[in-house]
Amino acid sequence: MSSTVCRRATLQAFPDAGAATAAAAEDIAATPWRILLDGDWRFLLVERPEDAPADWTAPQADLSGWRSICVPGVWTRQDTGDAPHYANWLMPFDCPHAPQVPERNPTGLYRMTFEAPPQWAARGTVLHVGGFESVALVWCNGEFVGMGKDSRLPSEFDLSPYVKEGENALAVMVVRWSDAVWIEDQDHWNHGGLHRSVYIESRAPVHVSDLHVVADYDAETGAGEARLRVSVDGPSAGYSVRAALYDAQGKAVGAFPSAPVAQFDAEARAVEQLAAAYAFYGFAAETALTLPGAAPWSAERPNRYRLVVELADPDGAVCEAHALWIGFRRVEVAGRRLKPLLN
Repeated sequence: MSSTVCRRATLQAFPDAGAATAAAAEDIAATPWRILLDGDWRFLLVERPEDAPADWTAPQADLSGWRSICVPGVWTRQDTGDAPHYANWLMPFDCPHAPQVPERNPTGLYRMTFEAPPQWAARGTVLHVGGFESVALVWCNGEFVGMGKDSRLPSEFDLSPYVKEGENALAVMVVRWSDAVWIEDQDHWNHGGLHRSVYIESRAPVHVSDLHVVADYDAETGAGEARLRVSVDGPSAGYSVRAALYDAQGKAVGAFPSAPVAQFDAEARAVEQLAAAYAFYGFAAETALTLPGAAPWSAERPNRYRLVVELADPDGAVCEAHALWIGFRRVEVAGRRLKPLLN
C-alpha cells in the first residue's frame, strides 16, 4: 500500500526555467508532466462500503446503471439523495462513543480512465487527490493502491507499479463517515465526495519534494533576505540546486549561490538519527540571497518577486524547474500592536 498525505508547498515541476516562468499561476496543469482528471466521472452511491458491487474496481466492470458526477464536487450537492449535514457541538450521526460510525454509511464509487503518455514510462506516476470527505481508497487497473483519511489535506498515491501502456482504469471509493470524523468534526457542513482537483503527475526518480522560503526585510538598511531550502527525493548524490530572483516585470535582480544537495555518510546519519529519535527528514539543499533596496511587501503595496528554482544533475543539466512568487516582509509586536516594519 502506497499513499502519502501532502504537508508541503504547492509545487508544479517544469522541464526548464523558461516553461516554469511562462506558465500562468492559476493553471494547475500547465506542465507536460501533469494531466488534470477533473470533469465528469462515472458514479454510484451505495448505503455502505459493503454494498459495493464485487467487481466494480475491475477494468472491464459493468457500469450500466451508474450516473455521471462532477469532480471536484461533493455528491451531497449533486442530486444523489444524500443530503448535507450541519453539525456544531453534536456529532453528525447517532453514535455514543468514538470511533463508532453508523451502520448506514453513504459510500461513493468513482470510476474513470486515463492514458499516461509514453514518455512517462521511465518516470514515476502519482495520483494526487486534493481533498475528500472523509476516507478515500484507490484502485488502478483493479489493483488496490492505498487509502487516505485526512479530508482537508491532499493525498498522493504511487500508481507506478500498476500503470500500463494505453488505457488505465482508476477507481476511487469515498466513505462518508469514519473514525476520522470524530477528530475533524467542527462547526461546519458535512458533505461527501471528491471536493478538490484530481490529477496524475509524472515524477523523475530524483525530484524536488518541497520548497521552503523565508523572506525577511530589514527596514533600517532596506535589504531583503531570502533563505531557501529545497528538499529532494531520490538518489541525489552529485545533484545541486540553482535559484534566481526576478522582479514583477521579469527583470533579473539577483542569483542565489549554487548549493549541493546535502548527503550524509552512514556514521553521521546514525548519530543524527539517534539524537532525533531515529527521525530522518531527507536530503536537501540550502542557500540564501541578500537583495539591497528590496521593495517590501504589504497589503497596501503587495510588491512581489518571482523565485525560480532549478534542480541540476551531476553533469549540470536541468532536471526540473519551479517558479513561485515571494514577498519581503517583517512584522513585530510593539506597544501591544502587530505591525509591519517598512522603510
